[in-house]
Amino acid sequence: MQQENNHGSPIMLVKLYSHMSNNQRRLIDDAGFGGLLNCRCSQLFPDLCQWLLDCYDPESSELVLPGRGRIPITEAIVHRVMGIPRGSKLIKCEIDASASSFMQNEFGFTKGNQPKISELLNSLKMNKSANPKYLRTWALFAACSIITPTFSTKVSPRLFSAVVDSKKIREQNWCELVIRNLKLSRSSDPKKHSFKPCLTFLMVIFLTFSFPSCSNPVQYNCTLFQTCRKLLVI
Repeated sequence: MQQENNHGSPIMLVKLYSHMSNNQRRLIDDAGFGGLLNCRCSQLFPDLCQWLLDCYDPESSELVLPGRGRIPITEAIVHRVMGIPRGSKLIKCEIDASASSFMQNEFGFTKGNQPKISELLNSLKMNKSANPKYLRTWALFAACSIITPTFSTKVSPRLFSAVVDSKKIREQNWCELVIRNLKLSRSSDPKKHSFKPCLTFLMVIFLTFSFPSCSNPVQYNCTLFQTCRKLLVI
């Protein structure tokens, strides 16, 4: 679970905030990703994440915390905690030839040579417009860095179809995708899959359970995580 600069991680998303204009923020908020515009959870704590992952029961879709109770993991909970779209369309995570072709033209890369996640970050920093290309790039970047991180330093082409039509990004069920990858990571060899589980969600949902009065869970900061981590006997 080591975080690397070129791999997708929460800190990469946080680094983007200072480069976003108000118009760009409104664009992202209107697309349903408003919960990720003020994320303070910039660091993953490997031991805490692994403990939470081990506590996840894929059959009941619950975090079973010894001596602490159970936390149901549903689409509604993911939507509340992460503030990402819960549309009606399933994200299939399959290679789509037409979507790949469109994105190749959009980003100027050749077939089979997808851009690095860090290159998306640099592209977003340089783009001062609040246009469909910015929205597509931002959604793809958020997906690879926090929602459904990849094992690679490069963007997964399996996500292209979910963002290719900027007007329909909000219609995709990103919450279901978080749960699906969480289940896959526990049900078999995770390296056989294209994506890692959303560890940021696991950390935040745990603290939401621990501090139920918080109105905006994704804004938990690292200091609180550190405190909670020290209190746990893992």
